[in-house]
Amino acid sequence: MKQQPRVIKSEVQPIALGSVPLIAVTLLPKVLPAWRRRIERSIFIHTYDTPNLLNVLSAQRLEIGVAVGSQQSHGLETATIMRSPIYCELPRGHTLSERRVIRASDLDGVDYVSLSRSEGVQAGIDRVFLAEIVRPNEVMQAPLMAAAVRMAEEGVGMTLVDVLAMDVARRDQLIFRRFEPTIYFEYFAVWPRDREADFERTELVGSLRKAAETMLEEAERLVDDR
Repeated sequence: MKQQPRVIKSEVQPIALGSVPLIAVTLLPKVLPAWRRRIERSIFIHTYDTPNLLNVLSAQRLEIGVAVGSQQSHGLETATIMRSPIYCELPRGHTLSERRVIRASDLDGVDYVSLSRSEGVQAGIDRVFLAEIVRPNEVMQAPLMAAAVRMAEEGVGMTLVDVLAMDVARRDQLIFRRFEPTIYFEYFAVWPRDREADFERTELVGSLRKAAETMLEEAERLVDDR
């Protein structure tokens, strides 16, 4: 009896997704579990800071990424996920905690944990401090925003955060206030321009946006809660 030839089925490759670390522990867990069940695909998550993430995407070693900061990068397409205002995060009992709105001028000489300058997120804040002729006492720089949150929890100093960092904060130890003048951090999806996706990229971006909108609404309620 003649043996039938074996049919070898090609395996569906995992989706290689890149992200800055804060997105990986806040926004992605709110979106990827349900999305993965719908598409029935494995997802490999890789974390980088934004400059390295854009480099890896430009080399087409990832299919999609979520980054923070400037959208300008050669050979990549982008779509905005969220524009988050920054908020002032204070240890409970801080001398500024009774104010509903904290201005940059209020921070002169105040102990401050700064954010990442390599990704550019601190740059906009530094420009405001310069324009307002304000010099906070920068006691520490924490490239990871989540680390800045932890330092504030330990009473090292106040810091400035967006809605994603608020998501990982211990709210029994911190309070949040509006910050003026308003500064925004922008998060965006990014992918190689010449690489076709074998998954519904638009659906994923839409799900990320929807989850981000919910987080923004929750942040506004938290800031208004005295």
